[in-house]
Amino acid sequence: YVDWDFDALQELGRDFAPMAERLGVDITFSSKRYLELMPAGEPWQKSRISPGIHRLNMLRIAVEYEPQCRINTSELCRSGATYTIDTVSRLREEVGPDLPLVLILGSDQWFNLSTWREWQSLTDFVHIAYCARDGVRESEIPESQVLWAAPRMTEARKLVFSPSGRIARFEMAPHRASATAIRRTLAREPFARAMSSLDGWLDPGVASYIRTHGLYHPARHYPQVQHEHRRTHPARRQRP
Repeated sequence: YVDWDFDALQELGRDFAPMAERLGVDITFSSKRYLELMPAGEPWQKSRISPGIHRLNMLRIAVEYEPQCRINTSELCRSGATYTIDTVSRLREEVGPDLPLVLILGSDQWFNLSTWREWQSLTDFVHIAYCARDGVRESEIPESQVLWAAPRMTEARKLVFSPSGRIARFEMAPHRASATAIRRTLAREPFARAMSSLDGWLDPGVASYIRTHGLYHPARHYPQVQHEHRRTHPARRQRP
């Protein structure tokens, strides 16, 4: 499953099937293999986030014609700060001990994994697959994380043969889309000009929803979420 924290669905939204292909998972014709997209609740490492109902609605629009995708709202239904370790442990309880579960992470999330709560326990419940992307140097990953990950590394296609405990790296075609750039452009430019600048990065239905609800306008205020003491990597955004 993908633990989703983007405010605007873009970088991954049009690549569900190719991503599954990279992981060696046939999600097109199997009733037991699919991508589960989970909008984040209140990620404790983010100080500003748009309301969950809007993020959920945009996700529903983006995957309307993606039958291999499902949406899990369990984090949105929880109150207070949310943590991935709690989410994966509950998922494991729900599906039982034998079903393979793969937590799919972006490269930035993988880079910051050692700042998450109980990060070393994640593989007790799921596999981890992280997407390699230009601009993130593996040499910058903390040594503690490298040492923890090394004995768990495997090929992505082998993740479906066991329920949890392994880590795989996979690659996808590069894309210029950026959630930060989308929000910044929508905040600074008139809508029509912003859409021209973004050059098709947004699903048309999602773009229409953003315009209708006035999202990402600089005058709009979003709720603050709970913070905890945390270690940061320079110039890197964090994820719970």
